[in-house]
Amino acid sequence: MRGLIASPLLRRLASLDLSFNNLIDGDVRLLAACATLQNLTTLDLGHNDIRDDGVEDLASSPHLPNLTSLELSFNRGITDRGARALAASPRLGRLNSLGLSFCWVSLEGARAVVTSRLLEGLRTLGLGGCALGNEMLAALLALPHVGRFHGLSLDGNGIGLAGAQALAECVSLRELTRLSLHGNTIGNIGTEALASSPQLSHLTELDLHGNGVGPAGVQALASSPHLAGLTCLFLSECPLGQAGAEALVSSPHLTRLSELYLNGSQLGDGGTRVLAASPLLSRLRFLQLAGNGISDEGARALAASPYLSRLTGLRLDGNSIGNAGAAALATSPALPRLSWLCLEANDIDDEGAIALAASPHLERLTQLSLRYNPIDDRGREALQRRFGQRLEL
Repeated sequence: MRGLIASPLLRRLASLDLSFNNLIDGDVRLLAACATLQNLTTLDLGHNDIRDDGVEDLASSPHLPNLTSLELSFNRGITDRGARALAASPRLGRLNSLGLSFCWVSLEGARAVVTSRLLEGLRTLGLGGCALGNEMLAALLALPHVGRFHGLSLDGNGIGLAGAQALAECVSLRELTRLSLHGNTIGNIGTEALASSPQLSHLTELDLHGNGVGPAGVQALASSPHLAGLTCLFLSECPLGQAGAEALVSSPHLTRLSELYLNGSQLGDGGTRVLAASPLLSRLRFLQLAGNGISDEGARALAASPYLSRLTGLRLDGNSIGNAGAAALATSPALPRLSWLCLEANDIDDEGAIALAASPHLERLTQLSLRYNPIDDRGREALQRRFGQRLEL
């Protein structure tokens, strides 16, 4: 940290990412005392070992006058005391985004932040993993200040059906554009409540990853006119199956989707064929289908789809795609913009690797991931010659 803060380059930085660096309070104290951070607008300190003392040093620092985004998620030593320090800081008045997910912040700390007059510019707040439960969530949503938020993350809070219904009924959330509810056991009925809420009609991003959403829940999402503005939808680790895929593509409303995350959603080849044949996917830039039991048949369906021409990222790791599927993707002209292709942990050997290396259609790839496949020296050499540093193997 001492070497970093001594660098003259800090004066030019507008964004600084120090996540996953095992930082402790002493490191944050040095950072907060650094007079060359005046131009910094974005600071990511997530996934470290920062505690309340470090947060108090940040909150009192005179050297962060332009900070608009502060990420502190996954620092388990941050409690309500740290949240109160942020809420009481006159030096953080420009903050519009604050991440406190998976810290030890309770309703008390969340209330302090939400009601702070010094943080009135805050528009995005992460409170995932704070064990709020549906009763504390209801108390939080009752605060009139909640109405100013455009982005709200409540992942892993165990809010369940009652919490989903509270969110759906909260008239203060009319300006919300991003809602993340990953891992809250909301289920189909909770999903139906969210889908039927006119309060959520401004949403562009909805994360329901790991909420037990099945075909009935997907049908509710697909049928909702209130969700017509969605551009990004997360339904990974939900038991969709082919019926869920069919419900999704039947939607007359979800025509703006540009990112779709369906990892581990039990699609199989049948569900993959349904997706590949749908014009609903014609705007997609990112499609993630990892861990879905997709074989060569599903890969061929994707390769032949006339609706994936805008796709720049395709994730297919953890499936059962072999050489024939890899060759279908390699020889397909239907994916002209693809820059990221992940085929890790499939059944591709030298034959499939050589087909990918010889592809005339993968010129735009900046990253090809093929780790955990049975590829030997011949396939490795062909891939290295073609893709060089763009290859992860």
